[in-house]
Amino acid sequence: MSRSRPPGQPRDVLLNVDLLGLIPVYLTQLDRWRPFFRCAVEDSFVRRLVHRYEDLWLPLLASWHQLDLEPPADVHWIWQLHLLRPDRYSAYCLDRFGRVLPHRIRKYDREAATALQRTASLWRDTYPGTLFEADLDCLKTDGVVSVPPNGTKLADLVAAGAANETEFLYQIGLPHYRDQSFQYAAVERYKRLLLFRTRRPEAQNLRIPVDVQLVWRVHLLHPTQFAEDMRRIFGQHPPYALGEMDFEAHHILLAESNNAWREEFGDELFVEGAGYRSHGSTARDIHPFPRDAYDRRTIETCEISIGNLTVDEIWTKEKKIVVEALLIGDNSFAQQMVFRTSGTVGGAMRVDGLGSSKASSSSAAAGSGEGLVGKTQFDTRRNKGLEFHIIGRKGLGCISRERTIATKLFNPTQYFQNLTGVSGGTQHIVLPKVTYTDPKISFEMAVRAAASKPHIFTLDRNSSELCPLPPEFRQFVTNSQVWNVAMVTPVENNFLKARHSLKCREAGLAFGVEVIKHEATNLGAILVYHNNQRLVSVAYSIDGAELPSRIQVLETCPVAFDPHDGDHAMLIRNQLGDYAVCIARWQGSTVSGESRVVILTYFIQSRLTQSLEIRDDELQSIKSDVISVDLPTGRLTVDSACDWLPEQITWAFCVGTLFVVAQKTSAVPYPSSLSTGSVRSAQWSSVSDPEVDSIGTAATRKSKLSAKAHIQQKKMAKRRKMSASFTFLLACGLQIDAALYGGGSSSRPPSSRGSPAARRLPVGYFQTDPDETTYVRNEPPTRQLANGGMHYPQNDPRNADRGGPQFFPPSTATSSRHSIGQTNNISGSSARSRSSNRQMASASQSVRQAAPPTQTLHSGAAEYYVDVRL
Repeated sequence: MSRSRPPGQPRDVLLNVDLLGLIPVYLTQLDRWRPFFRCAVEDSFVRRLVHRYEDLWLPLLASWHQLDLEPPADVHWIWQLHLLRPDRYSAYCLDRFGRVLPHRIRKYDREAATALQRTASLWRDTYPGTLFEADLDCLKTDGVVSVPPNGTKLADLVAAGAANETEFLYQIGLPHYRDQSFQYAAVERYKRLLLFRTRRPEAQNLRIPVDVQLVWRVHLLHPTQFAEDMRRIFGQHPPYALGEMDFEAHHILLAESNNAWREEFGDELFVEGAGYRSHGSTARDIHPFPRDAYDRRTIETCEISIGNLTVDEIWTKEKKIVVEALLIGDNSFAQQMVFRTSGTVGGAMRVDGLGSSKASSSSAAAGSGEGLVGKTQFDTRRNKGLEFHIIGRKGLGCISRERTIATKLFNPTQYFQNLTGVSGGTQHIVLPKVTYTDPKISFEMAVRAAASKPHIFTLDRNSSELCPLPPEFRQFVTNSQVWNVAMVTPVENNFLKARHSLKCREAGLAFGVEVIKHEATNLGAILVYHNNQRLVSVAYSIDGAELPSRIQVLETCPVAFDPHDGDHAMLIRNQLGDYAVCIARWQGSTVSGESRVVILTYFIQSRLTQSLEIRDDELQSIKSDVISVDLPTGRLTVDSACDWLPEQITWAFCVGTLFVVAQKTSAVPYPSSLSTGSVRSAQWSSVSDPEVDSIGTAATRKSKLSAKAHIQQKKMAKRRKMSASFTFLLACGLQIDAALYGGGSSSRPPSSRGSPAARRLPVGYFQTDPDETTYVRNEPPTRQLANGGMHYPQNDPRNADRGGPQFFPPSTATSSRHSIGQTNNISGSSARSRSSNRQMASASQSVRQAAPPTQTLHSGAAEYYVDVRL
């Protein structure tokens, strides 16, 4: 059968499978098969499943082909791995059964349940004594499923496919792959891929985006329909493979694939949200956090019950004694009777019902418990412990009086860590005899927690240093385009790293937080170490290659962002994979002062969404459901019931980092192109000329703002100058900037505008300098001027007095990028201001005369002369 007419447009590509309707079903099946993917590294486990598939299921399917059968979950997983290799599957079935055995994805759950019930009955009749639906524990146990001693070629093929599918499962882990609009575009792009292969059959090494691979897999799971469609489109000898089904970001192959696709269709092959992500296997390098090490230390308020009380080894000769227990408050005068009991030395005490009314009612209420002598509410914030008084009697009859024989203080908090459960438990307590007058007291303490004590971490902020990207972090961003651009920068030590410490003494917890930042591209990373040794959580900036734009998905998709509007995003990961995605979006107006940063967090593992709004003029704390950060002191308070403590700490630092970089970029040429009056620009405005206000222009300049708006701006500037000293924000990025360029200078190399994804170029963005072996970015001249320098070839004569190629920051040509070269002189009342103005004007004139041809950049009302050095 030859094709009648080759398709000319994507709409002419007709398929026999409802791909759009079956993609959600396939994603649901992948979620159901996740436990099998995690166990795919065990060779014996895979061989057991292959035995059930090859020796039991396929013969049953071949003999009852007229029935509509549905295999069990473990067999179905192995089957779909075999189906993803259409050439090997077809050859295997033709060689063994003489025909290709069919398979299809069932769109409706009721249909699948009916077929599964029919298959289970047939399985029991054909293979009596063999499990139909074997759970994961049975499949892992030796002897439950009989396996041949020698494996087969099919087992090796499936094992290799399982490793690749585990990586694919990570690639589609973000929620936009479940968005209907994104899936519809993926189906259309898959049809264009088929059309592309008809026009260019020689493109064997084509790199296929993740969204198209998803649609291709759904098509492959229908072997008979897929073979018929391929013959109709390609003819008698259709290609089994449409491209490479892996996720290695070979930049040369990506560029070639993207260029070939652009020549045919005029757009990009790798659209936003469909690029290759970092490898999912890197999650194995993140260690699990031992949560049991701190859960039992978090009781804040609880109910303590004392029972089976025994006093022995007293220093006097009394046989009968009285024991009183007092609850000690903040000081020795704040005491409350808990219980009063009497008995004999060495025997169990009994309740007398004496004492205060509260103690008597408490003891009566506790009388239902066997051996219980009293109970009380204990608050670790206000109570220091229980004080036991051992009382004897001196004298005879009515003239006898009580006297205190011994006193012993007991602090229950030191025993909370030994409780059997987080919510409480019972344990036997023995207060030993320490001195001669001390008695030996033993009893049983039952604790029932009413409220958990939050973890309060103190931040010890350290300075930052220039260094290369740490090797333990490189593996997480090997496929990231923006991180690769940052890593190939000719400067060796081009990353800033600061190591901070978080300590909680009461819970015995300590974390090391490593903040990494690349100033030129606004990239950031957070690494959290337990006890400063084991990596337990990591977060890093991501771009449009991993997240879609707003026009690609529906409004209900929680991870859509637009990098061209200045949005920034960070991905948080733990030992299980992706934990959350944080997207920061600036909203408001810088002129009016009503600006805020909205940070949207999508927790991938729980599929919950959380929104946080931080106003630029009310920077005091950052709060969420389980964690709060006090910005001035850097103190973190985490709910002890939180199941993801390291991840929440990472989230807090992500919020601080995103807030620093997500400020709205002003159109006024302010030092380092920062937002006017933003938190990041506040530290530079505070050390600038006294006659220059925080608006970033001369005080004598004719402003178009009203007087009310001007006063509002000055009030806002004062608040933001104070916020620049906030400990937590300094730890998240402000301190890193000041450590690199010096807090006493008002000029620094400029930050690039917008998020890193806004500057993301097409896949073929690398160009090789013919005079050097390094890679340089293909930026327009205006962008290079705005970034403050040019990169010259090695043999350029202008490098003769500089010893080689260099990047020239603005400070090498002008003493202050903020003021030198401005056409409007800054006038002031002080002599110091006039003197500085004359010096700046003189320096500006000398720069204009001595420098090579210059280019003027206009922005707003200010004019800057930038040394082009072409």
